[in-house]
Amino acid sequence: MLAYSGIAHMGFILLALGTQTVAGVASVLIYYMVYAIMSLATFMIISSLGIEKIAELRGLSRRNGVLGMTLGILMMSMAGIPPLAGFLSKYLVLRLLVELKLTIYVVIPIVMSVIASFYYIRLIQYMSFEDKADVDKKLPVIGAVQAHVLG
Repeated sequence: MLAYSGIAHMGFILLALGTQTVAGVASVLIYYMVYAIMSLATFMIISSLGIEKIAELRGLSRRNGVLGMTLGILMMSMAGIPPLAGFLSKYLVLRLLVELKLTIYVVIPIVMSVIASFYYIRLIQYMSFEDKADVDKKLPVIGAVQAHVLG
């Protein structure tokens, strides 16, 4: 799922680069930094838990609230929900396209973001409201320092 998400995010970056303006390059740099942080944090959480299948995320928020909340916020940011950083980066790209009167290129990314948001929100619902996973994974114990870094 994250691989397909990466393709969509790179589409936003290419739209901003395609404008061939200084504002486009600035938007790309901001978008790339935000996306890199979101992706790295998500991969770190998933790999530290040893998750191989989405089904293993069921009930994560009940088993480990800090990791569940952090992963949920990361998913909402990737979806572009305000006021998170993912929204700001998408907003900058779309605003640039509107300012350059390239509104034809604004509709498709918005529609694709809405579709992608469904999958992100579905994953959050899966982690928060579904019963415990059929496969019991031993979750690592997170200390106070690690919880503050993730939060």
